[in-house]
Amino acid sequence: MPIQETTLVRAFATLTADADADIVEAETVVIGGVTYTFDATLDAVGDVPFVTAFATNMAALVKVINATGTSGTDYFAGQTKNQYCHAVLKSSGVVTIYSRVAGVSGNLIPITIGTSAIVLTDDNSAVLDAGAGFVDLAIDNLQASAQINSEVAQFLAEMEINPNL
Repeated sequence: MPIQETTLVRAFATLTADADADIVEAETVVIGGVTYTFDATLDAVGDVPFVTAFATNMAALVKVINATGTSGTDYFAGQTKNQYCHAVLKSSGVVTIYSRVAGVSGNLIPITIGTSAIVLTDDNSAVLDAGAGFVDLAIDNLQASAQINSEVAQFLAEMEINPNL
């Protein structure tokens, strides 16, 4: 089976600041059905430690989405990582959300933001966007390349037996 070219690209969305507003306590971001709420007290799953500095809030959001940092300090003790995506702090106050699985299926992950200072900059129409490629085609390519590797291995084995090939 010939290898068909395919590239798997993760869907993403970028969150940044509205220059005219600040994040308010109780602001929400919903990603893949999980609600993240900026709250001064960490008393529920999805709570994001709230302070008055935008960049600090966005860095805290990354820790909660990924469930990284210190449990009970950076996120609620029962928090788990988002099963559909992960977050990356790109620069001060700029967060990119990536689908965990590459390909067009990532374009189905919903994302909504509240009404204060967070802006969805990629005009994603409430879903992660720009995911490309099909996982099944990528699997076919892996299987096809394994066949090629075994053929090369066989050829090399034959060369060891008969170096004049």
